[in-house]
Amino acid sequence: MTRFAPGGRKYRTDPPIRIFQNRFLESFTLTPFRVFFACWLVILCLAFWLAGTQALSWPSLVLWSVVGFLIWFPCEYVVHRYPFHWQPNHPALSRLVYVIHGNHHIQPNHPLRTLMPVVVSLPIGLGLLALFTALIGSARGCSLWAGFLLGYVVYDTVHYACHNWPMRRGIARWVRRHHMLHHYRNEDTNYQISFPPIDYVMRSQFRRTVSVTHTVRRQKVQSQLIGTPPAPQSKIKPKSQMQLKRRPQKVEPGVIQESKAGF
Repeated sequence: MTRFAPGGRKYRTDPPIRIFQNRFLESFTLTPFRVFFACWLVILCLAFWLAGTQALSWPSLVLWSVVGFLIWFPCEYVVHRYPFHWQPNHPALSRLVYVIHGNHHIQPNHPLRTLMPVVVSLPIGLGLLALFTALIGSARGCSLWAGFLLGYVVYDTVHYACHNWPMRRGIARWVRRHHMLHHYRNEDTNYQISFPPIDYVMRSQFRRTVSVTHTVRRQKVQSQLIGTPPAPQSKIKPKSQMQLKRRPQKVEPGVIQESKAGF
């Protein structure tokens, strides 16, 4: 169960859940991978072309692009852990978190609900271009921006792959399992998607022994989003270190399951 869907998740074979009642707005929230790939291929080409026209030299362009690429990964962790998993008390803010990220936890494996819409990510990217150039100048800022965008595209491609491609061997299998634990075991762990070691550095990796002390707060958020009454507090188990018992659930094809030997 996820705090965003107390009644259970929806599956990839179900119609995509609605975010907006307006059909025009709703159409922008559905992003096929081919549209994402085509749009960002063009955007990245333009970004590196702009960086090349502004850079002082080729070594400078490469250096600042690499710096921008590396900066992306801690930014990914911070954004996913805090804004995307924020638990505000105000219903309007809870609705905003649901629109931005909560809907993905309700239907995590739907191919049209995995990627950030370009109409959202591109304006944010242009804002970052203005910020970078204002801070360090256009010569370095454009190269930093191009590398940062490349990091974002790598992240969203890996995220899409985790939910929609097999990824059964080697590092790919490890990355996918790392993210599936976030969705299907404890969504308050394993925030990093494209570079999982950051979770180990930040001590936010999944552990088998988890705490249930956050349950009351989660039910309060659920009641605000869905309109369901929270469970009485007396039914919540006290703070302890224990494994949560899981109810048998329908498992989609390709979703990681716990074997007898464990993960």
